[in-house]
Amino acid sequence: MLRAGWAMGREPPSLGFRGGMHPELLGWGGFLSWPLPRPRVDPVALLPCSLCGNCLGSEGARRLWEALRENRTLEELYLDITGITDSGLDNLVPCLLANSTLRLLTIVGNRLSEAGQRTLSELSRRKPGLKVISTFESDMGLLQAYLDWVEEIKADPDQMDAVKNADALRCIVSVLRDLDESRTSPEARARIRELRREISALLGEKE
Repeated sequence: MLRAGWAMGREPPSLGFRGGMHPELLGWGGFLSWPLPRPRVDPVALLPCSLCGNCLGSEGARRLWEALRENRTLEELYLDITGITDSGLDNLVPCLLANSTLRLLTIVGNRLSEAGQRTLSELSRRKPGLKVISTFESDMGLLQAYLDWVEEIKADPDQMDAVKNADALRCIVSVLRDLDESRTSPEARARIRELRREISALLGEKE
């Protein structure tokens, strides 16, 4: 299970629901939306939040950015494989420039064009204190976290059934196939190919 915090030197973001405040991916077709009671939260605590695999979409993303204008408790936000497209970034920059606590945003596995990636690059340029990870090849820790997740799925039939039904792994493979490997380091290229190969084998499909 990928756990929140991997990119900040702790553990990787969660992608399977086990409880607590982090929705975890059970299925691409049946997205979770806070199915358990929310815990009491210290208003001054800095928290991570994983929405990986949730059907947030572009409209949901725009609303989330607006909410983050005034948020002062969130430090890490994981939005991998959440169905966000370029239109979901329309208000991203002004909203997150107004936020003072967020230090990490991961948003990989979403269908963003070059224009969308430029928006994220602008955010990174204007807010250097915020680490934005938008592509698999940009962070070796991310690639390793997904490789570890695949190994856990292989060892857990229940996880495998949920993920196959949801098509989340197929989405990851599709994104990996579209990467321009010529722009990646040899090490990243090897990890990308390994991840693509492992997921394809897990799904019983040709790479």
